[in-house]
Amino acid sequence: MRGRPLCYVAVIFLLGAPTSSSALRPPPNQNPNIYEIVGDMSDVGVRRKRDSGQLPDNVVPSASPSDGANITTVFDLQDSHLHLMVHWAGRGSSIVFCLARDQGIDENSTSRFFISSDYGSTFKDVSSRMKLEDGKTATINKFFYHPDNHCYYVFTDVIHKMIFVTLDCGETIKPYTVDFVPNHVEFDKKTEPRFLIHERGNSNFTLYATENFGETFNVVGEFIKNFYIYHTEAETVLYVSRLEPTRTLTVLASTDFFKDPKNTKVVITGAEEFEIQEDFLFAVKNDTKRSGHKLLYVGRHDQRLTAGQFPESDLSFLTYYVVDVTEDGSIMLIASHNATYTNLYVSDVVAEHEVQFSLSLERIMHYAPKTTWRNSWLSSLLESTPDSEATFADFYKIAGLRGVYLASQLEQGVTESTIRPNNLTTLITFDAGSTWTSIDGPETDNLGHPLLGCYQENRKGCPKNWDPRTHLCNRVETKEKNCSLHIAQQMSRKYPSTRSIPVLTTPAAPGVVLATGSMGKKLNTRTNVFLSADAGVSWHQVLQGNYYYNIGDHGGVIVAVKYFKTEGYTNQLLYST
Repeated sequence: MRGRPLCYVAVIFLLGAPTSSSALRPPPNQNPNIYEIVGDMSDVGVRRKRDSGQLPDNVVPSASPSDGANITTVFDLQDSHLHLMVHWAGRGSSIVFCLARDQGIDENSTSRFFISSDYGSTFKDVSSRMKLEDGKTATINKFFYHPDNHCYYVFTDVIHKMIFVTLDCGETIKPYTVDFVPNHVEFDKKTEPRFLIHERGNSNFTLYATENFGETFNVVGEFIKNFYIYHTEAETVLYVSRLEPTRTLTVLASTDFFKDPKNTKVVITGAEEFEIQEDFLFAVKNDTKRSGHKLLYVGRHDQRLTAGQFPESDLSFLTYYVVDVTEDGSIMLIASHNATYTNLYVSDVVAEHEVQFSLSLERIMHYAPKTTWRNSWLSSLLESTPDSEATFADFYKIAGLRGVYLASQLEQGVTESTIRPNNLTTLITFDAGSTWTSIDGPETDNLGHPLLGCYQENRKGCPKNWDPRTHLCNRVETKEKNCSLHIAQQMSRKYPSTRSIPVLTTPAAPGVVLATGSMGKKLNTRTNVFLSADAGVSWHQVLQGNYYYNIGDHGGVIVAVKYFKTEGYTNQLLYST
């Protein structure tokens, strides 16, 4: 029988704020600072051939990350699970959590839980601290952390209906048996003993709340599709969208978590969808006057929701996808009009009695399950993925700066059977979508050679062994018409033969952008790594091929490692300062 590979956890501390590789919201079931590492079963036969002696020895850090050191450590977990969830408790803490479990969770699944108290140099198996009532070890499928209290965690076992709560970073863990499946946990950051659990595995979709760190629970409501905890200076408001027998949603708001009906109000009825982003509430309803057309309602907390007005046209509005709410209160969203045509719109007016949008960019790449590209490879690839996680747009906000965004535009005439990453071109805006332009990329690659397909050299009269690095020789570079830099985003990340690495920026290093892309008239399947230090105004190619990358020390250090799927295996970590 073929053996399974052992898991190694490598921890790299890069001083600075956490970075994000996607401008889109994280999936609702995933904490944004818990990083999932999923093994690929197709690589098991290859991985097991690698001698563990090829891995570097564990490096014991001589300083903590708060001392300003960038530290890399490797530790052998002696574990064969293919799915890891790793989380650092945060600045000022030396605690690192690591959950190793099977990729699919069922009655035969197992898990192990490790804690490091020395920044990931060593890990201790603490699975025995989480026991079932019969004394067996629990099967932990996820863990959730409090946004402010870095030692407050809830671990869930959905198979045996148990939760485990710690308030001291795992030193003591209290078990609680519940009579529901604890699928998703959400903390009330203003009231520490309170958190909510949403049971999503049955038809009732029941929402539960605890006021005493999980000792007891009360039912908040049934048939809850989604919910949001909204904080003001004076109060905490819980919004829920409740599924009615008519298959529409009633959105309710309560200031006491639905304990007293007097403190509950109806926000909107007959909705198809509901969500909150920043200070805005969004709801979608069917247009009773126009079959198949949907209306978007927008409003702030404690204000009525108003139907948004879009430029007059014969287009149907089938879905809406909010991609950003800016600091000054502008809304950027994508609307799908048919299976292959989606546009980006930007708000001009957002008031209590008037909401107006204008067209910002046509043919932006956007996938909405069951609506756009439903007969393409995207639909087949994502058919088993929940709609909330499958939905995406090739739209990226440059972190730390106002008004700078990247977007992928589809060329005209693309059909569901022909859509590929090489149908995309990349545009950039510096004024929050008022104007979009192509990206003026570099003239040379990281070795100083003219970029093929974009810049050609006229070597007229040059010797046969002419070296461009030492002789000018009347060298003239000519740029191909319509040649620019194109950046891989979410669609390229999902395409089976590319699996490109997404764009990376961080608020801690404003203006620094790392991206995978290519120079040409459109995006190429063969990509390289490009860097901008001025928020996309100018670019340099820094690496050839595909790499994972990260930014640390407020932009003072950049690290990269080869992407093994396209570049092969490596034990080298590259860095630049």
